[in-house]
Amino acid sequence: MAHNAIQRFEMPFMDDHRRAALQGVLAQFAPTRAPASVLGPHTRRRVDLVVSRYLEPVQWIHEASERVDRVFLYEKGSPTDEPLPPNVVRIQLPNIGRESQTIFFHLLSEHWRGAGVTCFVQGTPFDHSPNLLSWLGSGPDDVSAFQSLAEQMIHEHVFPEIPDRITERAVAGESFQFIEGALRADDLSGHFLRKEQPGVVSTHDILSFWNWMFAWTVTPPDPIYFSYGAHFAVKSELVSQRPYKWWQHLSGAFSHPDFFHNAPWILETMWRYLFDLDLPVLTADQTDVDFLQQFTHFRTPYPQKPTPEQVIATARTQLAEAAQADGLDIQQMSVPEIRVFADRQLQHDTERPPLYHISLGAESPKASSETDTTSPMTVG
Repeated sequence: MAHNAIQRFEMPFMDDHRRAALQGVLAQFAPTRAPASVLGPHTRRRVDLVVSRYLEPVQWIHEASERVDRVFLYEKGSPTDEPLPPNVVRIQLPNIGRESQTIFFHLLSEHWRGAGVTCFVQGTPFDHSPNLLSWLGSGPDDVSAFQSLAEQMIHEHVFPEIPDRITERAVAGESFQFIEGALRADDLSGHFLRKEQPGVVSTHDILSFWNWMFAWTVTPPDPIYFSYGAHFAVKSELVSQRPYKWWQHLSGAFSHPDFFHNAPWILETMWRYLFDLDLPVLTADQTDVDFLQQFTHFRTPYPQKPTPEQVIATARTQLAEAAQADGLDIQQMSVPEIRVFADRQLQHDTERPPLYHISLGAESPKASSETDTTSPMTVG
């Protein structure tokens, strides 16, 4: 399966590193396509399907319910009035936290107990998982731990459009590099500005989130494997082997008003690692209010919503003034020199929360004693 899919991606731009990364995705996380003849109910494992719905149509759930033991339909918009099969459990939730809060609610309610495998999808799953119904017939029996269900992105080489962003190296870092469903770790500190949300900076500050999640004890892998749309299947025993308080801490943090405003999108890249038992768990003091106050700067930092050009101009002006105070001319400095200078300025800025330095690539919340000349300068 993986070999055939790899052959479909024989393109000139795919070097050995990218091909190896893609092989890892397909071999470890890509779902196996069930043959058309295998459409009946599974024969071994008990399987639950969890659907996070807003207002999407639910007709497909009729067929899905025939292939699993239970369907948990979480509705965050107006509930559907369509009659559904008896093995569909309907639960109304407030419309907060997108699919991540739905997943946490399901884990904390312990509805997953009794299932061998739990599959999580959104209300319209077929954009990401066009063969979901076929896969539910036999695929769950092959889940060894965690498995991506976003096969469309892998097998069809169809990826979500990368949003427009400021890519000037000296100000907003470099563009993300996607490797067929994986995000390279050296792009984790990517802060960028969206044209449709010009006032929101640090839209996907994944590195800070990763370091908070694992208490600065784990270096992110390269590349990071994730499932688009938070469509995945996981063995229930992995859920049970994580402390209950672990899920409580995470859910509580995501509900806090001063936490990452874009946590659900960042969390989309993290689910596989939350179920990795080799990684540490959060401690209680990492989710209290005082700790979370450090994240206030990740919310919209510019009430006036300046344009991206204004943000860049402001950053340049501030850097130029700081350089002039040190007897330097920023116009004569190279891009690497500007990045190093910016890092040093921020590390001496005591008004910034400690975690601000993580966005520049530091390894701990404290200012590093050595300058990292590879860290991209970011605007935050």
